[in-house]
Parts: sequence; structure tokens; C-alpha cells
Amino acid sequence: MKKCQKCGAEYEEDKKFCKRCGSPLLEVDKNSEQNDQDGFQDWEEDNEEAGDEQQSGKKKKKNLWMGILIGLVLVMFCGGIFAVYVIQEKRLEAVQEEHEKREKEIEEERKAEEQAREKEEQKEEEKKKKEAEEQEQKEKELKEQLQQKEEELKKVQEQAESESNLSSNSSSQMSAQEWWDSRLASTEAADKQLAAEASAGDSVERQMSIAQGRYELWDNLLNELWAELEAVLPGAELGNLTDEQVSWIQQKEAMIANYWQGTTIDHSSFPNGPAADMTKERVYYLRGKLPY
Repeated sequence: MKKCQKCGAEYEEDKKFCKRCGSPLLEVDKNSEQNDQDGFQDWEEDNEEAGDEQQSGKKKKKNLWMGILIGLVLVMFCGGIFAVYVIQEKRLEAVQEEHEKREKEIEEERKAEEQAREKEEQKEEEKKKKEAEEQEQKEKELKEQLQQKEEELKKVQEQAESESNLSSNSSSQMSAQEWWDSRLASTEAADKQLAAEASAGDSVERQMSIAQGRYELWDNLLNELWAELEAVLPGAELGNLTDEQVSWIQQKEAMIANYWQGTTIDHSSFPNGPAADMTKERVYYLRGKLPY
């Protein structure tokens, strides 16, 4: 028998080289072959054990590095998560602080606006109170002025009546023409006195009160003249004059209505205020109708 010492293949006696590896073959006896086989098996087992140990060491080393790497990855991952958590917490704290700061600013602004509004309302109330006091004072002064004017007007009317009575008492000593001329003159004087007391600075109420007083002076004299005309004029002439007088009264009332229609003034106390000059003109017209 021949055997390859390199790969251990066995061949017949006539073979010189190994077909597997090409190494020369050597003759071996059975005992030597058994010893070689046992030695080869021992060497193979030793190599296998050494390889297993080496393989196990490499695997352990590889597992160790894998463990270290995984540990590092876990540490980095946990660290990243912790860092993200810390950053997020800081951001949340910053947002919360900013929110609280903004709420505080809004609250301060609201309080400031409320205080400003309260001050404005207080100022407005004081202004209204002051205006009410001023209005009350003006009304009081106006009332006193109107009362004074009424007293003055009453004195003027009493003076006119006194002069009328005086003229009536002395009518026997003067002619009818002289008496009516005197009556016109006294009314004219009283009218001028009232007109002189009005000024541009007077209130509307006072101006209209004076105008009403002037109207009443001339309207009273007109009624006296009409009574005189009814007593002295013939029937036909009096009838024509009556028609004229009715037409004139209608014109006067239309004029007064048109005057007040274009205003917003309360004229309930002096409805005939603007008719004084128109009535005065009518008095002089009727005076001319007397036969004396």
C-alpha cells in the first residue's frame, strides 16, 4: 500500500503520485499506517479543537465588540432622546414664560385701559354735571330776565293805559283828532322803548318776548280804532272796510304761520311775535279812515 502523506489518500502499489494533490506516494505498513492514521486523527482533532477555540475566541471578541457598539448606540440614542427632551423642556419653559409674560402685559394693558376709561367716564360725568349746572344757571338767569321783562312790559302797558285814561278824561278838553294823535304818539313811544331794549346778544326767548309786547301794544290800539270806526262810519263804507279787515287778518295769520313753519323755536308763549310791524302799519291805515 502507498499513501499520500500530504492528504492521506491511499493507492495501490503501482501508483507513484497522488491524484488529488500530486504529491509522491510512500509505502507504509499496516502498523505504521495505523499509527499514522491515529496520529493524523489526533493532529486533525487537535487542529479542530484549536480551530474551535480560535473560532470561539473570534466569536466572543466579535460579540464583545458588537455589544460595545450596541451599548454605544444605545447610549447615544438615549443621550439624543434625553437631549431632545431637555431641549423640548427648555422650549416649553421658554414658551410658558413668554405666554405668562404676554398675559401679564395684557392684564396690565387691560387695567390701564380700564383706569383710562374710568377717568374718561368720570371726566365726562363732571363735564355733564358742569354743563347741567351751567344750563340750570342760564335758565335761572333767563327766567329772571323774562320776569323782569314782564314787569317792565306790564309797567309800559300800565303807563299806556294810564295815558289812555288820562286822554279819555281830558277828551272833553281836546278834539277827537288831537286825542287819536296823542294816543298814536304814546303807543309809538312805548314801542320804541321796548325795541331799544332788544339787542343781538339777547336770547331768542327774550327777543320774541319783546316782539310779543310790541305786537300787543299795536293790537290793542287797532281794536280801539276799529271800535271807533264802527261807531262813526256809515254802513256801506264800514261794510267795505270790514271785508278789507277780514282779508288783512287772514294775510296776517298766514304770514305768522309761514314764519313759524321754518323755525324750530317753541313759540307757544308768543305766537304773534313777528306781527308787530304789520299790525302797526294797519293801525296807521285805519287811523286814516277816521273822518277826523
